[in-house]
Amino acid sequence: MRITLLTLAIGIVLSSVAIGQSNSQLGVKAGVGFADYYGSMVDDVDNITSFTAGVYSSYNLFGSLHLQPEALFVLKGANGNFKLDPDRYEKINVGYLQIPLLAKYLVVEGEGLSAGLLVGPAFSFKLFENSTVTEGQINLFETEAKSQELSMLGGVTVEIDRITVDLRFDLGLSDAFDRTNARNRVVSAMIGYSF
Repeated sequence: MRITLLTLAIGIVLSSVAIGQSNSQLGVKAGVGFADYYGSMVDDVDNITSFTAGVYSSYNLFGSLHLQPEALFVLKGANGNFKLDPDRYEKINVGYLQIPLLAKYLVVEGEGLSAGLLVGPAFSFKLFENSTVTEGQINLFETEAKSQELSMLGGVTVEIDRITVDLRFDLGLSDAFDRTNARNRVVSAMIGYSF
């Protein structure tokens, strides 16, 4: 199943290059950020350091509008107390294969320099989960993280020749766990290189 998802993700990214042909880019990117949960079942949580890495492609649809599909590994989670058991402190890490489908609108376009806005949905598929509890009790909310997640990404991008720098906000739209409304939230900075 995971190999199929990875193959599908890479296929989406590479097919966009074939469709865009001369107006396309293919690249790699990686970055760090801060992840936590939000929602009424979340009490007092601290950020964890998040890591992201993967591939992307970008091709010009028309004018300043580009389509930018990506295939990324993203680590999400949090440290803290949760309302179902406020006396228990947990550290949660969940790794996802994330497929963002971003619209990129370039506000500034110049020779070797461009800057713009990114927005679009992201579909995430759980690869692994790791939860540590201080009192040796069972996993968060006595359940596992859901196998899929939907989120909305927004941010800014700056491109200098072949180097790309992104600042992003990833807001979960679906619950990350069964029987709760705890949702993922990530703020990240990424750097990329296009070929």
